[in-house]
Amino acid sequence: MSKGTFYQGDTLFVILTFIIDIAIIAAVIYFGIKLFRAIMNRNKK
Repeated sequence: MSKGTFYQGDTLFVILTFIIDIAIIAAVIYFGIKLFRAIMNRNKK
């Protein structure tokens, strides 16, 4: 395995992991806010 291809693959893996992490965090925040608002609305009633 040459260093060139390893570096390329490693960079691609890091970028993919980064994108997946952001997507998971965004989803958790989005659903967290939705759930929080639903609970707040229930408490108001």
